[in-house]
This record gives sequence, structure tokens and C-alpha cells, in this order.
Amino acid sequence: MGRKTPWTLNKYHRYLKEGLGQGEGKDYKPWKKVSDFSSKQTINRIPGIKTNRIHLLSTLEYQHFLLLDWDDSIIDIREHFPILNLIEVLAIADNLNVQYPRDRVTQVPKILTSSFCITKMVEGKRKTIIRTVRHSNTLKIRWKLILLEIERVYYKRLGIDWAILTEQNIPKQLVDNLQELYTHKELEDLHEFDIKKDQLIIMSQRLKSNLLKEKMSLLDMSIGLGNEFGVESGVFLYLFKHLLASKQLKINLNEPIDKRTSLLGKLSE
Repeated sequence: MGRKTPWTLNKYHRYLKEGLGQGEGKDYKPWKKVSDFSSKQTINRIPGIKTNRIHLLSTLEYQHFLLLDWDDSIIDIREHFPILNLIEVLAIADNLNVQYPRDRVTQVPKILTSSFCITKMVEGKRKTIIRTVRHSNTLKIRWKLILLEIERVYYKRLGIDWAILTEQNIPKQLVDNLQELYTHKELEDLHEFDIKKDQLIIMSQRLKSNLLKEKMSLLDMSIGLGNEFGVESGVFLYLFKHLLASKQLKINLNEPIDKRTSLLGKLSE
């Protein structure tokens, strides 16, 4: 990534004209671009299943994103969501007797962003929730705390639920399992094995039936079904992940999944 250019009013108006920070679902455009990430950060390009678009996220944001995406009550996730009401946040900073961040070169006020603007269905109604993701060690840095306080006060005035998430809020085993399952929700043709989607559906339902009634390890079952259908056993391991990712089968994802032992009694529909 190249060196950051100064933040100017022209750049601000260009971002608005491009629709950044606006829209919903697949039409939403995050305020933060690739060039806005620190050169020290790892950028994860995540294909959003609910949003049908690519999300650019830090590693910690990605971990929290997996938890949000797994929640069926959440219908939209908008990352790097900007606070565009500069008059309001400048007034908040003034009331707090703190200096609002400005570009060092141009002195143009910067735009604060929240990690996630979440749309959640609560009792049949859409509710907006804001979550800001930070590493816990950064919460000891005064100027970062000032920015968070401005953000908190801004959303409090709007009556919007706002909170900070850190690595301490990550259920590690659950996130590890979700990382393994994430890209398996939708079935597609397996071109490398020359297997069409229709056949995969038949095979997945056979695997599902066997898992719910037979006391056999997933590995042994995959080998047996692979021999029966004339395919690699890995195809059935792939289908197992699909059954979990699509929630056709349920298992406690807060625990490791041992493919070497029987899962009978641990799985449900």
C-alpha cells in the first residue's frame, strides 16, 4: 500500500459522490478503502453471504464478522460505517473539551468510522446496532479513547445501541469452527471431481441420514460412502461442512468437532 495522501475537502466530496458510506446490502459502499488500511495490517477479503459483496476487514474484524454473519436475526452488515454529521461530532468534541482529529497537513476534520453498522430483526422490527472493534491494548491510549467517547456520545444522542468489541469477546473455538465452515454454505459444481450440484445434493442427504442414525466416525463414513458413490472420501467431508454451514445439521460449535469418532447423539436437524 502506498503512502496516504492528505485528507482534503475535495477528497471528502469525492467520497460522497462515489456513494461511500451509503446504501444497504449489496449496494452499500464502505467508507474505508484498501489504501486506508495500515501497511502493518492484514486485510481479509471476505465474500459476504448475507450481503452478496466483498468485505475488506482486519483479522479481528473478520472474526467478529463471522459471529455476526452466523446470527440468523442479523439481516445486514455494513462495515467501516462513517459518521458524516461533522457539525454534530465537532460540537460533541467541544462539549467534551477535547480536540477533534484533523489532517495534519490540511487541518480538514477527519471522518470517524464504526467497524459495523448492523441491522437486526428484533420482535419483527428492524433495529440498528453499532459495534466498534478494537484490540484491548489500544483502549489504554488516550487519543483513541477520546475518539471512542465522541462516537459513543454521538450514537447515544441518536438512541442507537453502541458498544466496543475486543479480542476478549471472541469465543475462540466457535470462531475457529465458523472459519472452517464459512465458504461451504452454498453448494456448487465440484469441477475438480466432475460432480454436478444435483448429484451433490443427493450425496449430502445420504450423508445426513447416515450421520443421524449410524454409530460410525465421520472419517470412516466418508470412506464408505466414497466407495459406494465412486468418489474421493474428501467429497463427503466437504458435504459435512456444507450441512453444518447451511444449518441442515446442528452441532455444538463451541466444542471441537472430532471426525475420528461417532457424532451420533451430537447432531440434530
